[in-house]
Amino acid sequence: MSEVQTYSGPIQPPKDYRIMGFTRMGLSMKDLYFLHHRDPVHEEQLSIAAGGGSRPLSWETIRSILLYDSVSQNPLLTAAYYHHRRVNDVQLDTIAEAMEVLTREGITSRGYEGKTEEAGGKPVQPTIYHLLWRCHSWNMDEKYLFRGQSDSRWRQDSSIYRGHLRYEGHNAIHTPPDLREILKRLCRTQTFLDKLQTTRFRHLPDENKLAIAQHYGMPTPLLDYTRSLDVAAFFATGAGDQNRIFANDIGVIYIVDRKPLMRPEVPEGAIDMIESSGLRIGDIDSIDFSEVLERVGRIERQKGVFIEGFDSYLLQRLTTKVLYFRQTETFQDTMKGIDGRTLMDNDQELEDIAAQCQNSTNTINPGTMCELLGRVKLPGDDFFGSKGLYLGQNLRKAQYVLSEIQECENIVGTDFVRALAEVLSRHFSEARITARTSGAAVSSVQHISKTDLKSSEDVYRMKPSDVQPALLELAKLAHMEPSEFEEVIAPHRPKYVDFKYQDFDYRGDKRQALAVAAAIFVIGLEHMRTAGGAEAHRLFSGVEATLFHIQR
Repeated sequence: MSEVQTYSGPIQPPKDYRIMGFTRMGLSMKDLYFLHHRDPVHEEQLSIAAGGGSRPLSWETIRSILLYDSVSQNPLLTAAYYHHRRVNDVQLDTIAEAMEVLTREGITSRGYEGKTEEAGGKPVQPTIYHLLWRCHSWNMDEKYLFRGQSDSRWRQDSSIYRGHLRYEGHNAIHTPPDLREILKRLCRTQTFLDKLQTTRFRHLPDENKLAIAQHYGMPTPLLDYTRSLDVAAFFATGAGDQNRIFANDIGVIYIVDRKPLMRPEVPEGAIDMIESSGLRIGDIDSIDFSEVLERVGRIERQKGVFIEGFDSYLLQRLTTKVLYFRQTETFQDTMKGIDGRTLMDNDQELEDIAAQCQNSTNTINPGTMCELLGRVKLPGDDFFGSKGLYLGQNLRKAQYVLSEIQECENIVGTDFVRALAEVLSRHFSEARITARTSGAAVSSVQHISKTDLKSSEDVYRMKPSDVQPALLELAKLAHMEPSEFEEVIAPHRPKYVDFKYQDFDYRGDKRQALAVAAAIFVIGLEHMRTAGGAEAHRLFSGVEATLFHIQR
């Protein structure tokens, strides 16, 4: 395969293009794109002979005919000839008539460079210029957001999850996406954010700092889009990517309807999923990025927009179009400022900080990681669906449930509640929750050692811890036989079940009910650590409902 060549444009068209000039030389789609976007600068240079005089070639005519004509492989010649015949009072009523005349006179050109092809059932434009030509007027009112990716096989995943979400089957609770790798990535990001505290950016809001981290290569839960189709094309053709892009690879531009992102609305069917899962919608309209735009110019020059809180499925529902093209060369347009120097101009201080953080092996400090962890989606079977939740959501729910358990002291006795708390603390210190109301870190964060973080082993999968000793102690506190206790809690063991919550039948004995609720809570913590966010949330909600009945 040959590497894509960089095109630094813009081209300078010959001044003597006339109708037969199109025949002799022809225009490629790239030429047509750049000539069209130089209008009216080159309009006087591009004229056709008509009636012995010279008249300007209407690029609006060319554009309208090209967009209308899906048959001709010579749309530029068709447009020029169509215009020429009209000037000379020769009426051609249809594109087909113009093409018939062109064919009869043997006029040919390479004006279209090739037909749209099909790849895997998807239409693929021959070049990025064909795609831009068809779409460049779409966003006059900034109705859409664009995201360009150089490889159409990639999902719309944020960098914190990318590349570590492929797993087989749903029957084993120890095979979710690798939370440990996600935490290793977060460690680098947290180091970057900590270092920002010593810079002129230290007073920026947290969301602004996270946006800076995103633009300097740190893994974050953010997914960046742009309001500019040209900027998306720049990145889609690999111009802003250090990865090698090869000719004939298929690139893609995602076009997302911006309107639902500006209000808490989504397409029909998705609103229920957002409400049921607690996912939140956010973009630049709901977060004030004014300060970071002033201080980090490249974000503004890229017309950057950040989306957080979406999974790939919901993004797919909001995606208006997915446009594919064949990689031929990188797209740049210096007259518009669409080039590496303008869009990728780095702040040296931030560049140095990013370089220092790339290989960071700092241990993760739950005290400083709380907010960032709260943005991370929990692993599990429901990871890609709307039912997946985020650490912050489950941790707040779990913290609330713990406080509710403590409120039962007046009902079942202080000693009993303290005994429950001792069991939870002793056997599940790795899943303890701190008192931070903003959302705190669980055991799976605290027990990661410096050695673990240095490990390059990516196939590691978190395995469930042994909950049985804790459950036996809770059964003893409830004065229940282990087999009887197990029968009550068995349906709530870590496995993939229907995502509905229900309270539990405590049969009048509030101590037994509280012990069962504590056991379900323990299993919920295990779900949260290994088997999926929504399942843990379901269990916590069930415990909450049970506690409500106990306290009545």
